[in-house]
Amino acid sequence: MQAALFQWVNPKAWAKGLTAVSVYAPTPGMAAIVLIAGTFLLVVIPSTLTWTMLGLQMRKVLTNEIYLARFNVVMALLLVASLLPLLVS
Repeated sequence: MQAALFQWVNPKAWAKGLTAVSVYAPTPGMAAIVLIAGTFLLVVIPSTLTWTMLGLQMRKVLTNEIYLARFNVVMALLLVASLLPLLVS
């Protein structure tokens, strides 16, 4: 509940919402804002539930120190790999 209430003062959430309205609103007015807000709800709720369920399942697996160490190594390698395109170009 605290995380949900925090979103009202989250500057990234405000920036995302303002950007979406300014870029994707088909017409000026409240109808466009409601359309975009509805679209956000349709996308955010299922994706948040998916991430939450995945996190709950991962928490069960990552209590094993060996699995946690392997997970951390894989995540570190993926982080480095995500930077390679920046270094190559």
